[in-house]
Amino acid sequence: MRIASTILVRLKTSIGVEQHQRLDNIKDSLVAFFHITPSLLATIPNVSDEQIARASRTSTIIVPPRSSGATVRIGLSLTFLFHEFHMAVASLGFFDSSLGETYEARKSRAKQIFKEAIAVLKEAGHTSFDRAKLADGLKILGNNAMQKEWYETAIEMYSCAVALLKDNAVFFCNRAAAFTKIGRYEAAIRDCYEAIKLKEGYVMAYYRIGCAYYEQGKNIEAIREGFLKVLKLDPQNQDAMVSLQLANSKLKDEVASLSEEIESLRSNAVPPVTENQAAGQESTVLVLQGPEEGENGQWKLTESAKENNDDDGDDNDNNKNDDNNDSNNNNEENVSVAEFIETHNTPPPE
Repeated sequence: MRIASTILVRLKTSIGVEQHQRLDNIKDSLVAFFHITPSLLATIPNVSDEQIARASRTSTIIVPPRSSGATVRIGLSLTFLFHEFHMAVASLGFFDSSLGETYEARKSRAKQIFKEAIAVLKEAGHTSFDRAKLADGLKILGNNAMQKEWYETAIEMYSCAVALLKDNAVFFCNRAAAFTKIGRYEAAIRDCYEAIKLKEGYVMAYYRIGCAYYEQGKNIEAIREGFLKVLKLDPQNQDAMVSLQLANSKLKDEVASLSEEIESLRSNAVPPVTENQAAGQESTVLVLQGPEEGENGQWKLTESAKENNDDDGDDNDNNKNDDNNDSNNNNEENVSVAEFIETHNTPPPE
């Protein structure tokens, strides 16, 4: 709170009267960053118009304290930059309660991320900061997290970078790599295509599309949508060549396995009945069974199996003679309906 109050006092004594109204916006930024309530800033001593006019005529301007070393102390320009960062990540739902944390906890996390990004930029030798540089610092944090296999953290860093600069293809492509590592393949492919929209012919984006499909076992898509397109753009790309060979080998194994399954199904299936087989099968006919000889009784309609053997006409004649002899010697008279009608010229009994 003391730092925030000091900043406002120094500002009031170092700017002209026409800029006095800008302090309200600065006050809002200080409230957001230093986690203080607006009422606490009301304790700032009033500065008279005479003091303001006198200060505006002087050439010396008191500059707020700036950060030094690895420890980041937020000066005035960084306060405005943090406000931009705060608004950018808020548009992505960074502070949503659905993330399972309170708003205060998420705000504290945003402040931590901001400080870490500034610290990384300072270590790289930067002395001034803007929106683009902050996004680059977040990308560096994401890359560091990927090296440590902290994939969720990497996604968070890249997402914050995307929030600041939505037209940077590298941010989308890097986040796609992190999504692939945790199995979020659809999100990875979506990010790759966003990167390709921003940077036509982006080789790395096509390669990561292939990797995302390959990890899902979709080898045809991996080859067609990813690795082949990489090689068309960069015929000497060794990573794409190796990945293409791996995907092609797995695809051949899949085809061989499917062929074995199909052959197994064919061998286990019941073969269809041919015409010759059908001709040799028994068929069922209706026959009338009469009463025993010398007795009065009812005629009965029954079924009888009959073989359809037409291989030899002589055999048929012999069979007929044998049947006639058998019927004469049998006490039961069995005739077909057609034979009965033709012989007796009368309808069968009811």
